Amino acid sequence: MRHQNIFFDLDGTLHKEDIFFSFILFLAKKRIFNTLILFPLLLQAVVLHLIFAKGKIGINLALFCLTLGTNQTKQKQFFTEFTQQFKLTPFPKVMAELQQHLSQQKQIFLISGSPEPLIKPLYSELLTHRGVKLIGSQITHKSYAMRLSEHCYAENKVKMLDRFFPKTNGFEIGYSDSLSDKPIFERCRKVVLIDKNGKISKSINI
Repeated sequence: MRHQNIFFDLDGTLHKEDIFFSFILFLAKKRIFNTLILFPLLLQAVVLHLIFAKGKIGINLALFCLTLGTNQTKQKQFFTEFTQQFKLTPFPKVMAELQQHLSQQKQIFLISGSPEPLIKPLYSELLTHRGVKLIGSQITHKSYAMRLSEHCYAENKVKMLDRFFPKTNGFEIGYSDSLSDKPIFERCRKVVLIDKNGKISKSINI
């Protein structure tokens, strides 16, 4: 039922950083040879992502450039190295809201544009709670490089929610820092907007 479900975005909502963007920067430094040789293509990737933010083309071109010539074992190694050295900056007020909802036996849905293999190690303790579900972007290995098979962003957040959890009719409250989550907001009874400092900037009843 709607009143039992709470939606939380992750990047910019529960914590300050953008996990996926930080991972791409990590790859650019880690794979410096690829970065230098394929720099013109990486610039094209940035332009394509700015034009087609909801799609995968720009991100996939960047991932292709930075991970070309790697296998799945190397891909997992990148995930491990990144998550071991990456530090999140949690937003205490939003985390307190999440914990309060959990204490009230609410079902929490974390729905993020960052890939699940990056989120799971960083939120391993929270994700062990049976009241927390995760939906994130999906990464696969194809043609000797990483690629996004699904981009959990904007309208696609709703599509993935409906596919993975078809009985989820809507949310009592939705927390996010971005209006790109408007498709999810339309399923929320109340929307809580988070500012860049992790504070609640606006609460809207739908």
